[in-house]
Amino acid sequence: MRTFGKKEGFTIIEILVAVTLILIALLPLMYLFLNSQRGIIQSRSYLRAQTLVENRLERWRNTLYDNIVDRVEWTNDNIRFPELGVYPTPYTIITNVTELTRPPQKTVDVRAEWLLEHRTNHLQLRTIISQW
Repeated sequence: MRTFGKKEGFTIIEILVAVTLILIALLPLMYLFLNSQRGIIQSRSYLRAQTLVENRLERWRNTLYDNIVDRVEWTNDNIRFPELGVYPTPYTIITNVTELTRPPQKTVDVRAEWLLEHRTNHLQLRTIISQW
């Protein structure tokens, strides 16, 4: 076969090599992107749990001393976050109250439990409430 003039363009081998090199360069970036997305989701769920637990502790601090008792506060309710809107929550909030006699005070542990990526997570905060 006879060709006239200068041959221009890329061969199929050159194109395949270029595409392979680009894919090899992009795979670590995609892995990094997916891991950062997972980290963002985990951080967001932890922040929501912390907000729920802190709000619940604040309610206990504003409750009469004699009304502070053990209970499961809520499970799978809708929760309103002013900056995020209303979300159904997978969080279970559990309150554990331990009464101490000297001086009269109660230890209030509030624990949030939730399932994320097939793993149970939890966050627990504690406060001490005195009768006086």
